[in-house]
Amino acid sequence: MENEKSVLPMGALCKAKLEFKHVETGESVQSSPRPLLIVRDLEDGAVQIATITSRIEKRHVAEFGHVLEDSLEYGLTKKSAVLCSPYNIGYLSRENLSEPFGKVPLTEMVKVFDKIEQVNKKELNLHMKLVSELER
Repeated sequence: MENEKSVLPMGALCKAKLEFKHVETGESVQSSPRPLLIVRDLEDGAVQIATITSRIEKRHVAEFGHVLEDSLEYGLTKKSAVLCSPYNIGYLSRENLSEPFGKVPLTEMVKVFDKIEQVNKKELNLHMKLVSELER
């Protein structure tokens, strides 16, 4: 397959089914295919991803997210935010991703990385954690 050989560019938007685990109870929740942001292609068949939410009114989005003001121009169907906490960044096999349907430009990716750095310096009190395929 051509997709397995090509590198997904940083900022590509894809969809995938994700698994989240409650930090305290260990209960798992499977999602329907949802949009995600490619942070980095590891070139070994895996990619680092960040989850995206369209529920930008939530309190945790203000604290842990970066709102993509031009979401619709990037290929998303609603105004959305990239969740930048370590609990929302993980690794997936490239074979479990849809074809890219949009792209966040480099100027916006710089802002996403700045938010990731800010969030990583905070003490987090979150309840759900993205389960990377590498952790399964």
